Amino acid sequence: VLDELRLRRPDIVSAAAKLITGNAFELNTIAHKHERAIETSERLYHILDAGVCFDDPGVLTEVAYWEWDSFTPEGLMPEQLHVCATHFAQATRATMSTSSHAVLEPFFAEMVSALHVDSDAA
Repeated sequence: VLDELRLRRPDIVSAAAKLITGNAFELNTIAHKHERAIETSERLYHILDAGVCFDDPGVLTEVAYWEWDSFTPEGLMPEQLHVCATHFAQATRATMSTSSHAVLEPFFAEMVSALHVDSDAA
């Protein structure tokens, strides 16, 4: 799965950025939203890659992963990051082979759950 994830990185990042920029939430107010969507997709990819590499979905609950640029207009609010992570998971599912889905689902669940908790605390 890790080999496929790394092989499909450009496709995953591109698909996730398209979903993120197509979303009608407040990312529209952020300057350079396309660049921000690509940067966010890249960051989410690297976090997922690290978790899969260590074969530990629990790594994705580490708060340090999710505390970046969490203020507007230059950054993303926690609620926006949660939406971005949801779109990233959707894009990754669509890009990866069906046989990889079962391995990746616990990672997606941890990622989206960790960000949901952050958005509630904000």
